[in-house]
Amino acid sequence: MRVKNKKSPSKLNSRMVNDEILFEMGPGTLHWLEENNVDVEQIKYVIISNFKAEHFSDIAAFLLSRLEVEDPNLITIIGPDDILQRVSALMILFDNNMDNNNVMNIERTYNVKFVGLANELYEDGKIKVQRVTTKTVLNETQHYNITYCGEKLKYETYG
Repeated sequence: MRVKNKKSPSKLNSRMVNDEILFEMGPGTLHWLEENNVDVEQIKYVIISNFKAEHFSDIAAFLLSRLEVEDPNLITIIGPDDILQRVSALMILFDNNMDNNNVMNIERTYNVKFVGLANELYEDGKIKVQRVTTKTVLNETQHYNITYCGEKLKYETYG
């Protein structure tokens, strides 16, 4: 089912940018994807803007659901610089088979690749993600300029 730019009905901030890109992973995202008949095996990229619950909390459920799929496709999870460490800590809490000894295998266990936006830019053959932070007196806004297969997209979140 095509759900391009379909936003979740609650205040999750989660949305499908297109069939292959999920922006944010707030609480209830996995349920929302199932309700909308989104084939999670088509998702190739997950972009997380920050580690507040409304942007990040369903990542553990999402990764655990991948264990039920035989030979799941590779997913690239793009986020703040310490995305790998944050997800690893979360998975130790939620996955009984994950502990400090085997957390180094997290990418292989769930067939994911973690990319921290240390330089505020990630680029591979299909996608380019640039994080741009704008500071004002009242708040800090993060914009994500996403180019996917030549199509320019822009998403923003508030600090």
